[in-house]
Amino acid sequence: MKKCLIVLLIFTCNTIYSQSNFCGQAVVMRHFFYQHPDWKPIFEDNQKSIPTKKSINGRNKSSAPAFMVPVVFHILHQNGPENISDEQVFDQIRILNRDYQRKNADTSLIVSSFDTNIANVGFGFQLAKIDPEGNCTNGIIRHVSPKTNWDANNLTDFTFSWPRNKYLNIYVVKTLNITATAYAFLPGTPIPIGADVIVTLHNMVGSIGTGTVANSRVLTHEVGHWFGLQHIWGTSNQPGVTCGDDLVDDTPITKGFVSCDINNTGICSPGIPENVQNYMDYSPCKIMFTNGQAARMLGVMTGSLNNRNNVSSQSNLTSTGIAGPNYVCTPKVDFKVSSLKHCINSGITFTSLTQAGKNPGLRLWTFEGGSPATSSDSIPVVMYSSPGTYRVSLQLTTANDTVVEIKENYISISNPASSETIPYSFDFEVDSLIPKLSVVAGDINSASWEHLTSLGANGSSKCFILNSFNDFSELKGKKDAFELPFLNFTGIDNIDLRFHYSYARLSSAQRDSFKVQYSLDCGGNWININGLPTMAQLGAASGGTTSEQFFPTAAQWKQQIIPANRLAGLVNQSGVKIRFLFVRDINRTTTNNFFIDQIQLNGTVFTEVVPQTKGRISIFPNPSNGSFVVKINGGKKDKIEALLFDLQGRNLPGQILKSNTNEIVINSGNTLRKGVYTLMLNLDGQMFPQKLMVN
Repeated sequence: MKKCLIVLLIFTCNTIYSQSNFCGQAVVMRHFFYQHPDWKPIFEDNQKSIPTKKSINGRNKSSAPAFMVPVVFHILHQNGPENISDEQVFDQIRILNRDYQRKNADTSLIVSSFDTNIANVGFGFQLAKIDPEGNCTNGIIRHVSPKTNWDANNLTDFTFSWPRNKYLNIYVVKTLNITATAYAFLPGTPIPIGADVIVTLHNMVGSIGTGTVANSRVLTHEVGHWFGLQHIWGTSNQPGVTCGDDLVDDTPITKGFVSCDINNTGICSPGIPENVQNYMDYSPCKIMFTNGQAARMLGVMTGSLNNRNNVSSQSNLTSTGIAGPNYVCTPKVDFKVSSLKHCINSGITFTSLTQAGKNPGLRLWTFEGGSPATSSDSIPVVMYSSPGTYRVSLQLTTANDTVVEIKENYISISNPASSETIPYSFDFEVDSLIPKLSVVAGDINSASWEHLTSLGANGSSKCFILNSFNDFSELKGKKDAFELPFLNFTGIDNIDLRFHYSYARLSSAQRDSFKVQYSLDCGGNWININGLPTMAQLGAASGGTTSEQFFPTAAQWKQQIIPANRLAGLVNQSGVKIRFLFVRDINRTTTNNFFIDQIQLNGTVFTEVVPQTKGRISIFPNPSNGSFVVKINGGKKDKIEALLFDLQGRNLPGQILKSNTNEIVINSGNTLRKGVYTLMLNLDGQMFPQKLMVN
């Protein structure tokens, strides 16, 4: 008689395991039942009540799936790598269909003890085509949300879930606050309906993009949980510790495995091999379900527990667009662009996010001030010749609907030609300088950077203040920035940036942040300038900590200097933007005031750069897919001094290899990432900046 056990749900699918990875979900389950101890018997009773359908042994690889499952991926992101591509999601759907229909070629590797008990579960998976409101969808929904740093103990965060009786919801996130890669609650756990989903890290999805082949079966395992399968050793989340049972007759008692020890598995019951290659184990060679597991999943699929029996019903497949070639849905029209800020005469790529069902309809873009002014392409490239802020619209016309999405003041175009030269200073004393600054507020209804005319650094009378103490908008993580005018560093090296600041923290727990950044594409992308002290250090050096509204004394103004080695990415650049960015503590609605004054940019002019460089320095290939050869012509050198910097101003000394007195090699080990780098060459005491591009 097999025992009924409580399952702790965690799966870690790395090829290399550590013991700490096996207990993340155990913490969540303990937390859940600690808060709701009366619900634990309900869970146990539900596990006992799951029926098993007649074994489907005999279904071959060519059998069509008997049950279809509409799937929706909710990708929670903050525009980082966690915002995985559609193609990566499509790849995961392919893998689920392969594994649940026994189409994986590696079943040929299954040991003889189980090679006659490999189940074709008979489940098929398709991305939903109609959302709960009847709108067209591709089953991939992107949510810009801080929840991408997922709190597995918070059951109120599942605000994006679609009805569980109609869709399999999969949340894709950046991080988990437990040592796990994914988790799912078993059906019958009395959690909120919206929490009946699968949560996974983005790099556990599919085998391409941020995913890998080694981790590509994480969701095969988690979907097994969603359909009622326990780990094959039962309740413990620590394989290899205690022999246990999973309530499935044809999976032998086992402790579970974290390695592919397929030839020494009669541990719990001598002489009876254990199913190391099972998808519900932790071993890295998971390649099969048994027919008994398929029968248990079929029992859940066709039973009323968690309304799973509706998921694959014909009516639901029709309402979600899975069944029937002529489904009707209301089109959704949207679009995106790589960046909202660009320079004049630069190609801007727009991407249609329109979802119209089987018949895509006719698109019509309208680009105010752009060239072309209209387009029917799905990914048009547009140029703007004049600075300004422009409207973009996209209209979709189908047989039944015409839908238009209009975004006013959507694209901001700048002309960097009118740039300030170096040296440059901004002390806020002259009122006419203020309009040259671009103030970007996190919210138009809250405090932002403003001109203060009652105090300043070094005895001056004016400065710039972020009056945060009196900001009652209650916006956690609010961002406020101001940008300097365009700056021209052509022919300038040895650049340093100086400014005076004053700041006090509200408390020792305050976690605000302050960054100085630069942009080489009119504010489209911002690069952090490294080396600034932390906010705790800035506050300690200036106003300390006070719960009162802070205004600095003369002694509390401090100068911050960013040295030339941190600004190497600006050497010989034109049309540069620099901004000062303050970010409020993500966990707090209040903070104290921050002050900036007397900004200075200095540098050294190197003359006749082009004539002296021409013919003297040769770099090949450039751009390069690997190493660069830098050759110094016009005489033998006793010594070549060279420094390599990335765009953050970080020195990369290990990338330079001296081959002889006239030649050096960069990136000989092909370890530099794709991007732009600055090489500073010192020849006869004269600095020559060179730009290198790695493809």
